Amino acid sequence: MPDMSPHAVTIRPLAPWQIVDIAPFRCNPSSLAAILADAGFPAPEAGRTAVNATGRTAWAGRGHYFAIAPAGAPDIAARLRPLCAERAALTTQGDGRCAFRIGGERSAAFLGSATGIDLHPGIFRDGDVALGQIGHIGVHFWRTDEEGFDCLVFRSLANALHHHLTEAAAMFAAC
Repeated sequence: MPDMSPHAVTIRPLAPWQIVDIAPFRCNPSSLAAILADAGFPAPEAGRTAVNATGRTAWAGRGHYFAIAPAGAPDIAARLRPLCAERAALTTQGDGRCAFRIGGERSAAFLGSATGIDLHPGIFRDGDVALGQIGHIGVHFWRTDEEGFDCLVFRSLANALHHHLTEAAAMFAAC
């Protein structure tokens, strides 16, 4: 989306990611931390995301996390599978999700108005994660930096979300 004002909000699709949902049996957080450490992924606190050279781990709700890596990286599901045998359930999500980057000086105000979540940098810091809704669409998102957010949405709803966001961004820029 082209800049529409000095305070424009940009919305762009991101390259596909490998995403594996990890849900430890009996919601055992120490088991999850051990699984992630053994696979080389960082173990974030609830409501947070963490990044290292292996990839990103994002909180995905009570008791489970997403392990995320670029599509071309070594297969993270294959790496996690033997570590999770009796400790956690794995579900690959990469083919079923699309990612968008929402950026710009007013991205927090824009996304906050769309979700009803206070995204001021003093409240929702870099690495914080939220599960929310934009319109009727469930969105999983996190702050990447002072002016940006990554959003995950089910692939079947990606076009609807993109349309909703671009229409809302045009109205937001006009204000």
